[in-house]
Amino acid sequence: MFCLLVVDLILLMKIKLTKTNFSLHICQDIGKIFSSYESVAFAAAVYIIGALKGLLWNYQFWYLQDLGASQTLLGVTAAVQCIVVEVPFFFFTGWFIKKLGYFYCLTCVFIAFTLRFGFYVLLQDPWFVLPIEVLHGVTFAVFYSSMTGYASNCAPRVRKLL
Repeated sequence: MFCLLVVDLILLMKIKLTKTNFSLHICQDIGKIFSSYESVAFAAAVYIIGALKGLLWNYQFWYLQDLGASQTLLGVTAAVQCIVVEVPFFFFTGWFIKKLGYFYCLTCVFIAFTLRFGFYVLLQDPWFVLPIEVLHGVTFAVFYSSMTGYASNCAPRVRKLL
């Protein structure tokens, strides 16, 4: 742990920071962002997806254990989610956003959550969770990329100081 901390501190010392001029009118800036129905709808969708994601993160392994999943299967499920599915989806998410746009990507996320929860309800053998986890790429990578990309586009520009 100490070695990793030292490496982290060395890397932090190499980062060049730029000072920015922050707005003193936060409430006005938030009001500008949420003055469009599009931003309000997007924020509501992000909130709902976050609740669905929290539900899944808190109860997925518990549900799999109730179905008789071993600790090995739970570990393999986490590995499939993180390594096999998230990495490629994060790589191709830019293409999805360019082709579909932010709102259609969120629609795909809702569809993927519907399919994912529907398949969980039908699940009898816990090992069949692995093919279901392919949808994790849409519900995680596409969601977070769309959310941050849209927020970046809507955020007021901040003037950089030299």
